[in-house]
Amino acid sequence: MKKLVLAIAFIGIGSFAMAQQTTTQDKQAKRAEMHQKMQEESRSIWLRCKKI
Repeated sequence: MKKLVLAIAFIGIGSFAMAQQTTTQDKQAKRAEMHQKMQEESRSIWLRCKKI
């Protein structure tokens, strides 16, 4: 009985840790995507101002 409870606890902790890791990766991916968008936007604004 103790082994069953321990096994369930380890599975729960492992899945929680994997879920946290995924959200961290998602945050990093979104941050990189936003950074790229901001760079593209600032470049396009700079080019528009340069034409004037």
